[in-house]
Amino acid sequence: MLHTPNSVFRDFVTDGVPSSGTWSPKKSEIRALLDYYGSLANLAFTNGKVYATKAALDADLVPAANTPALVSGDGANDGLYMKVGATGVGSWTRLLDFVPGTQIMHAVDAGAGTPNAIVATSSIGLSTSGSQVVRLDVFETNTASPVTVAFNGGSALTIKTAAGNNVVAGGLTAGPVLGTVSGSTFRLLSDQASAAVLSGAETAAATSVSSAAAALAAANAGFVFDTVADLQAATIPLILDFVRTAGYAAVDDGGGAQYTEIPLITADQPWHKLTNGGTRRWELVFEAGRVNIKQFGAKGDGVTDDLAAGQAAIDYVFAKGGGIVLVPYTDDYYRTTAAWRLKDNVALIGDGSRPKIKKEGAGLTRDTGAVVLNDGYYTASGNENVHVRGLTLQNRYQDFLVPVADSGETIGSMYGIFFAGVTGGSITECHVLDTCAEGIYIGGVDGARDLCSDILVHGNQVENCFASGIAVTHGTRIRITDNLLKNTAIFGIDVEPNTNCVGRDIVISGNVIDGVQATYYKNSTGYGQSNALGISINQGSLPDQVSDVTVVGNTVRNVQRYTAAGINDFASISAAGVFNCTISGNVISESQSGGIILRGNCRSISVNGNGISNVEYTGVYVSASVDIAVAGNTIKGVALSRGISILGASAHVAVTGNIVVDSHTAGILVQSATQVAVTGNSVRDSRSGGARLMTYGIHIGGSVSDAVATGNIIKNTVSDPLRNVDSPTNFLNGGNSEEGTWRIRSDNFHLFHDGGIYKALFMTLTARAASGIANVTLFVDSADNRLKFKDSSANTHVLIPLEATATVDPASLAPGQRTATATIAVTGAALGDIVKASFSLNLAPVRLVAWVSANGTVSYYFENPAALLAGSATYDAASIAAGAEVTTTVTVTGAAVGDAVVGMSHGVDQAGLTIDGYVSAANTVTAVVRNGTAGAIDLASATLRAVVLPVAATDIGSGTLKIRVEK
Repeated sequence: MLHTPNSVFRDFVTDGVPSSGTWSPKKSEIRALLDYYGSLANLAFTNGKVYATKAALDADLVPAANTPALVSGDGANDGLYMKVGATGVGSWTRLLDFVPGTQIMHAVDAGAGTPNAIVATSSIGLSTSGSQVVRLDVFETNTASPVTVAFNGGSALTIKTAAGNNVVAGGLTAGPVLGTVSGSTFRLLSDQASAAVLSGAETAAATSVSSAAAALAAANAGFVFDTVADLQAATIPLILDFVRTAGYAAVDDGGGAQYTEIPLITADQPWHKLTNGGTRRWELVFEAGRVNIKQFGAKGDGVTDDLAAGQAAIDYVFAKGGGIVLVPYTDDYYRTTAAWRLKDNVALIGDGSRPKIKKEGAGLTRDTGAVVLNDGYYTASGNENVHVRGLTLQNRYQDFLVPVADSGETIGSMYGIFFAGVTGGSITECHVLDTCAEGIYIGGVDGARDLCSDILVHGNQVENCFASGIAVTHGTRIRITDNLLKNTAIFGIDVEPNTNCVGRDIVISGNVIDGVQATYYKNSTGYGQSNALGISINQGSLPDQVSDVTVVGNTVRNVQRYTAAGINDFASISAAGVFNCTISGNVISESQSGGIILRGNCRSISVNGNGISNVEYTGVYVSASVDIAVAGNTIKGVALSRGISILGASAHVAVTGNIVVDSHTAGILVQSATQVAVTGNSVRDSRSGGARLMTYGIHIGGSVSDAVATGNIIKNTVSDPLRNVDSPTNFLNGGNSEEGTWRIRSDNFHLFHDGGIYKALFMTLTARAASGIANVTLFVDSADNRLKFKDSSANTHVLIPLEATATVDPASLAPGQRTATATIAVTGAALGDIVKASFSLNLAPVRLVAWVSANGTVSYYFENPAALLAGSATYDAASIAAGAEVTTTVTVTGAAVGDAVVGMSHGVDQAGLTIDGYVSAANTVTAVVRNGTAGAIDLASATLRAVVLPVAATDIGSGTLKIRVEK
């Protein structure tokens, strides 16, 4: 008697009766069935015809009765047919619903579906009657139950185990399984494993007691052991070369994995497991380029020390050439007593729930290091391609803000995340808290080995740190974007190289710093008072250590001083000794500190478009700095000092287009400075009566030379709107509006002109000032064709500016680059003269800077400043399945392919989604929204924003440079 496939591979001893016990197929019946299939195949291939469709078969009635024929390629109609009736009449009847020779079919899951809704394809259609055995190659482990599979675009079939149950989460891992199509289900021939497991179990049971015990433990589950301990205690049949575990220490504890056999020729590693009395070695399978730390024994119960387990996972991924170490969700936290040390090409990533890693344990002090650091720190080799994302990292030090001097604490080395000597890395979407040092530390102490480069620090929340929230002590091409820093001591963000180290090409953008507290701390000699700076950029011990820094679009508030002493050590944004820096578009408010401070020989700094309100000390403070532009800022409510101060031997400073409202002693102060232009500013006190505190609108103090104050509007001061009684040298003052009336002041010696067109060549001008120039005769000197005037003492003065032109071809400039300084001769130009420069071609985005560097000589250079582009779009994504990703686009005008996307953000809680972006076309950023969680996420409609850093060079071309010098 020939048994049918449904009989040979039935589920129970008595078909349909579960209580009769699970049925184990007999080899003799299997061989007989396969022999029958083979005979049919031989019959078909030697005597029959093959048709591409059933319709073609039905149209051909020429064959004689009992002639066999095949239909192949017609999906559900494929199979073996036999002719009924004589030649020319009759019909075809179907004998088999599959093509003989395809009793075992190969279907491939190429990953087109999801882990829980598999989409597979085969070369020809599959039998729906269960007559074929299908080998299905599973692409990745399922994460939920039930699981479906759709073959060749057909209906989804529910995958059932041999016992008729749904496959459990994690029951299908990457690799082959055997089964049959049965109605609306795909029935596995063994529970979550291949059919070969059962025959192997039978062989094992017949050969040894220990093998029988292993077969019993497998329990029709394809040698799926409950735990790693069960696996190691087993004797596994030699026929098997892979096994699975349902958990690490317990079933469904998240540590289940597949293991494959490897030779016993190398040293054992933590990811190796020995069975069969130590004679067989099994290695964890590296599935889809990732592992999770629970597969190495991590528990995340807040009690067990998970240090070794986490480090073993990192070491394993490194040994495999790199990939992802996943940290799964836990109700408690992963406890470590030392740092996890990341290695090359390893990414330590949370599962979307921001699982916590907390460092604690007996013997830890404030100097016991970070929670996570790179393995190559403080070595010549360093590390490459190291990433940390989506984790909560907590050190053990808390309550660090000390209100009493004699109870200060020591700043230690207990960091959150520590990178030194890392090339190509990122720290993103983490929550770092309770550190006795910096929350996130980038750099090191040795200029020769610790340089970090190409690092992104994005979207993190850092709080309760006894030093900086984020620090860079040795780095280049660092991007610090869209982070939230709360309640830090001393600094929010600190760029301050150590000896022989650098800080170059650094972008600090879109961060929110809320609460920086100055405090007392212990040191080797007693107690010291810290400063308090929201964002600090400090040259360190050597000149030019810090350059090319962009601070743009940040929000800084609640920077609190400890005492009133040393007020210059308290600021929302501070730069000291920095070269080539842009501070733009920042919002500063509600602080006991100053707004923006430049000191210590800063050079080529632009402070523009910032909003500063309700601070105690100077809004913008410039001391001992050169080539400074303070432009377009709005400063309101400086409680104890001035809106803008230019002091301390500063030179080449332009204060233009600022709005200063309700400062204390003066709106703008210039003192002990040279070559300063104060033009086009609006200064006023909006308070009335006794509440009005601004004594002077613009105060030109002592030791000032070569200064100009023109075109300013000054209103409602207590005393002089424009004060310059300290006898500045070569001071140009004119065209200022005081209380809305245009007036000319002449407290000392002044030259002025309004830049308009002179219609008369000879006229008499009577000055309205109380002293100085009077009865002026205006004329054109025929000797040099210049407009001049003679004062009442018959002294002749040039009124029309001096000019010169030259043909110039600036080099192609990348963002952040500038040309070398060049010179042009301008006869009559003198130090302190005002220089205006123009170019005959469109300069955008390049700017032209010029100044009188020596008598008769004007120096100039072209600069392409680093600037960020931004764009936004309303985005309402459909529900995103677990493990899936979708894309959308955001228009960013000016963006070009190759530019760097430094930040993507969504206006609502991202709920575990990650958003990355790249410039996919001109003016277009493509955003990739990924769901790395275990469930579907449907975000509400909100604004999707993209920030782009241009990298393309600008080549203006050859044109005419025109220089005008004014006295």
